[in-house]
Amino acid sequence: MLASLNNREIAKLVTVGAPARLSAKNVVSAIASEFGAAIHGLAKQDYLRGAWNKRKISDLRGTYEEHDWSEILTGVYYDLLQYLYVRNLKDLSRQPHGKARDQQWAIRALFRAANQTANVMLRAIDYCPPVDLRYDEYARALLRADEVAYPDDAYGIRAELKRIFRQRGLQPPSEDRRARADILYALRGAKDIDAITATPADAYRFLDEFRHLFQIPFDANLSVVSVYRTKKRARSGYWAPKERVIEFTWSEDVELKGPGFGQLASTLMPLHCGGTLVFDGNGNFLHMTLVLPTEERRKSLLQYARYLVRSGSLGVSDGTSGIGAPDGGNFRIRATIESRRVRLQRNAAMRHARPGADHHAEGLA
Repeated sequence: MLASLNNREIAKLVTVGAPARLSAKNVVSAIASEFGAAIHGLAKQDYLRGAWNKRKISDLRGTYEEHDWSEILTGVYYDLLQYLYVRNLKDLSRQPHGKARDQQWAIRALFRAANQTANVMLRAIDYCPPVDLRYDEYARALLRADEVAYPDDAYGIRAELKRIFRQRGLQPPSEDRRARADILYALRGAKDIDAITATPADAYRFLDEFRHLFQIPFDANLSVVSVYRTKKRARSGYWAPKERVIEFTWSEDVELKGPGFGQLASTLMPLHCGGTLVFDGNGNFLHMTLVLPTEERRKSLLQYARYLVRSGSLGVSDGTSGIGAPDGGNFRIRATIESRRVRLQRNAAMRHARPGADHHAEGLA
């Protein structure tokens, strides 16, 4: 959808008649539907997934199919695109001769809206955790990243996003103000703020010194995934504030005990934890997100492991490598077991396969 909106011919098709609002079903919003129909072997009129959907989080409880979950984010994107198209079209129509060139103004409004929407959706990635990202946390990242870049919210984007989130059942978590104040104090106490993000080793030393602030267990094997600085420029020429970003992870083992785990019974599966810290060159705290080893997450991991076994999505290998080694079979996800520890890896060739399709799962259930 993002790519298609950079094409002027597609923009012409979408804006025929200079509509005051984008059609719910058009060549752009139908891309998801056409793609879904193709991978599931259905006529596209029989496949209802599209950007016009009104799916809510509550509709997907107990569902592990990622393509179903994608409808939420696709819908959020299209809802915001619709809002910004209407807003930009109104702004352009106020200009001299704005009514005389209806479709040209509509195309310009669509291009502007597409650029703004893409910036909002992609800018938030820097504010997301490096592990186990959930929609509620992504929604929080959308709001905060936009607030840092555009504090005044002249287009009302954050207000509209909050409305969209309510409709979709998304509940962005609130900020821990005490943690914010403590980390700000730690940042301000640094002799050289740039040195914290000079190298991964420097970032590690900072995190290790303040493990208690980031709720990192003192016996956890902490790893700094990435350290980088941003330099973001909009097409309008606006430069967003420069950010320093540190992403870090650790893990703990969860034993797969009880019925329903098949060959995975009594093995240890990693529960990945971590966080992202964002601040500026003056030591100002901008954002933090943490994914902690809660009991709820442990239960969710166990449920997911049972689902993989039950649905026949999982192929198991013993970690042997080299010529003639087992490859886990023709499964969506491969589980490698070494010294009781399980490592999961997706099979890229099977990423669009339905659970349990075209293979057998003997010995797993």
